[in-house]
Amino acid sequence: LSGPPAIVIEGYVLNIIFSEAALMELFLRLSDVCRSVICCRIAPLQKALVVRLVKEGRKKVTLAIGDGANDVSMIQEAHVGVGIRGLEGLQAAKASDFSIAQFRFLKRLVLVHGRWNLDRIALLVLYSFYKNITYNLPQFYYGFYNMFSGQLVYDSWITMLYNIIFTFLPIMFLAVWDQDLPAEVLEKHPFLYREKQHGQAFDARTIVYWMINSIFHSVVIFWGTLLLWGQGTVFTNGQTAGLWEFGTLAASVSIVLVNLRVALSTHRWNVWNHIMTWGSIALFYLTMLVYNYMPFLSTSYWLVFVGIARSGTFWWATAALVAVGIVPVAIHLAIQRNMWPTQANLAQELYLTPRRRGRNARAKV
Repeated sequence: LSGPPAIVIEGYVLNIIFSEAALMELFLRLSDVCRSVICCRIAPLQKALVVRLVKEGRKKVTLAIGDGANDVSMIQEAHVGVGIRGLEGLQAAKASDFSIAQFRFLKRLVLVHGRWNLDRIALLVLYSFYKNITYNLPQFYYGFYNMFSGQLVYDSWITMLYNIIFTFLPIMFLAVWDQDLPAEVLEKHPFLYREKQHGQAFDARTIVYWMINSIFHSVVIFWGTLLLWGQGTVFTNGQTAGLWEFGTLAASVSIVLVNLRVALSTHRWNVWNHIMTWGSIALFYLTMLVYNYMPFLSTSYWLVFVGIARSGTFWWATAALVAVGIVPVAIHLAIQRNMWPTQANLAQELYLTPRRRGRNARAKV
């Protein structure tokens, strides 16, 4: 016979194996070289013990699937439990993390939805750290200029609304709906899932890259603003830039920059992505305009935004600093995609580029 071997093992043999640690290690080593390990005529507890043996002995992420009450302990022991709703009742489905109607749906659950959600959750976590480091590091830099007195560089209302309004919608929409490849492509090519199994979406290299990205952007925000406005820029109303003008420019650059950064990580664009991204940026300026006329909220910010918004200096400074921050990132992503493409990048070029060309051709006709 050719090909990898398989093991068929019964319950009474498993009892002997689980009685000694040396036998359990030998069983694991034998299982490593087998394509399949079939355990038959075993008790529910033995099912759970087999899952635990692989989980703890090989430090692997395990998935268990079952359709009856005797599978509940195995489903609960695994990292991911999948229950099948069938003739044997709903006990397995109720005890599982995910419930499906038929066994064949497992392929789509893992290869499609599992891969999509791995990418989405990883990006959500990375981006959450990125945008908060980008926004808060300038406050740390400012401490060296105010002798660490605790004086804020941003207005308190900007800080309060930063995470809940100004930068919330684009990443939430991406974390729910983004798809780098269609479902039929992922089902057709299982190797695209294997690429993610190695932790590429959330490994140390990716985390360090996002941290460097956030530090770079924080430097652009603070010292770029200091370079442009640190010498007391004069506005059209005759006033010079003070603390709140400085903080407003820094906040403006930060909010535009982090929203554009999540746009660079978006794979699937539609009208809602544009509304969330550009709407969040526009909402910041609209909020500042309204807040500018509310002295009962902050007397120190009265007419500050109107004074700087009437000056072209504010707008070109924002555009210049955003360009300095976002253009190098876009260039790096383009070089990486063309010089060191992942399997997913190659699949996108193979399947998605012809589709876009076809849509454009039909639109021209």
